[in-house]
Amino acid sequence: MQGTTKDHYQEMLTAMDYNIATPKRGLFLVPKGEWDGKNPDFKFEINSKSDSVYTKYKDPSKSFTGCVTYINIAPITYKSSTQKSVSLLVIEEEINAAVPLTQDILFAYEIDKLLGLKVKLPMKVTIEVVVQ
Repeated sequence: MQGTTKDHYQEMLTAMDYNIATPKRGLFLVPKGEWDGKNPDFKFEINSKSDSVYTKYKDPSKSFTGCVTYINIAPITYKSSTQKSVSLLVIEEEINAAVPLTQDILFAYEIDKLLGLKVKLPMKVTIEVVVQ
C-alpha cells in the first residue's frame, strides 16, 4: 500500500484538533539567556537528565530509561527505550542509564566546539532511578 488514505487524513485532523484545543501542553523551546552571535565570551550551558524505572522482580523484564539533553535549558535530544540488558542491581541500572546520557552530552559538547562556541564546564548529568 502506498500513498495516503482517508483514515490518514482523519488522523491528521484529529491531531490538529488536539493541538489547537491544548495550547499550553507540549514542548516549549525557551532557552535561558540571550546571545547575539557576536559575544565571543558567551558560554553555553549543557546538561542532561535521565529517569529510569528499575524492576526488582526476578522476571526477565528489562528496565525503561528516558534521557533528555539541554542547552541553556532548551531540550535538544530526547530518548526513551528499554535497556539493552537486564539489571540485577540498582547501581547497574544507574550505569546503564548514564552511558547513553553521557554520550549525548559529549556529542553536544563536541558540536558546540566544532562551531567555535564556548561551553560552561563542568557539564551536569542528573540520574534518577525509581525502584518498583
